[in-house]
Amino acid sequence: WNGSACKFVHVQQERDGNVIVVRNLPKSNDASALEAEIRNHFQCFGYITRVQVKTDLDNRPRGFAFVVFDNAESVKTAVLVKHPAWDIKCKVDLPIYIEGDTRSSRKTAVSRGAATSVDAPMRLPFTLADRVLLLGEGDFSFTLAAVQSGFLDPCAAVATSNEPPRIHTHIEALRELGVHCITDVDATSLAFDNAFHVIVFNFPHTGE
Repeated sequence: WNGSACKFVHVQQERDGNVIVVRNLPKSNDASALEAEIRNHFQCFGYITRVQVKTDLDNRPRGFAFVVFDNAESVKTAVLVKHPAWDIKCKVDLPIYIEGDTRSSRKTAVSRGAATSVDAPMRLPFTLADRVLLLGEGDFSFTLAAVQSGFLDPCAAVATSNEPPRIHTHIEALRELGVHCITDVDATSLAFDNAFHVIVFNFPHTGE
């Protein structure tokens, strides 16, 4: 889909409001140890759903990480506490980098009305005729938006996450509509009787 100007942008804005970006991390540290250190620093501010230290192909830290809280209020509190070495920002306050071009921050873009624009054509990788498997759905908001907007057949969709559900209301709404939702599952262990036409790898923050 076209993430720059369509009705799905508010979903990403909601997700980004729950995310802290930690920069200036040491690149020599072990990724697992660094993840534990970051979690230990932020856990006093609220429930953390995930800490993701970005690494290279050799599993060496790249110098930044994402901390995902279950609510935006925890983020607002956490960014006020300074760290002697780390640069800590809410994701919505950082510039957007698209193909080497620096755009205005997510917050600025939304305030200018980008999030409410629906003029751009939808670019979804599936149609109503497709049987679709959505992996890494996080809070299941993308699947819910796709179904409610009429782009995804709820009876032909399976949405999964390897984490506990962040927002139960999304899953409850999807299940009422007929979508098969699976949580706490590793995608590599999934097995289905029928094949899918499209598999959507919808992992949050991939490649950032």
